[in-house]
Amino acid sequence: MHPTLELYRQIRRCHRMLSPEMSYIGNNYVRDEFRRHRNADPTFVRLFVAQWQAYLEQLRAQLIPQLQQSTAAALDAAAVAADASATSASPATAGRSAAPRRPQVGVKLSEEMMNALNAQQLGQLYALRRSIRGEKD
Repeated sequence: MHPTLELYRQIRRCHRMLSPEMSYIGNNYVRDEFRRHRNADPTFVRLFVAQWQAYLEQLRAQLIPQLQQSTAAALDAAAVAADASATSASPATAGRSAAPRRPQVGVKLSEEMMNALNAQQLGQLYALRRSIRGEKD
């Protein structure tokens, strides 16, 4: 399998751990970017792949610890609920468990990073921001 295709698939699999909204936005963006650069110059492709690999590593680093924490919290809440129901807790609270929270991901772009973006990249970033906020065109 082509390494770029494998990277694309790994990113899409990682997006499954995001909220449905973030997954939808992320998957569409990744798909469009990979399609747009399908026939790019090989020297550019190396940089492209390196940047997306860094994104994948950062996303994994942010998601995995948070998912482990939320899973542990959900298990703790279930154990507390089971203990409460065993000691005749009120029917209104028996069996309730805390819903696992979706992980928070991302980083704030530094001023240096923002200044390094060209006009097209700034436009894409602005469009992505509007999409996330649910703003109309």
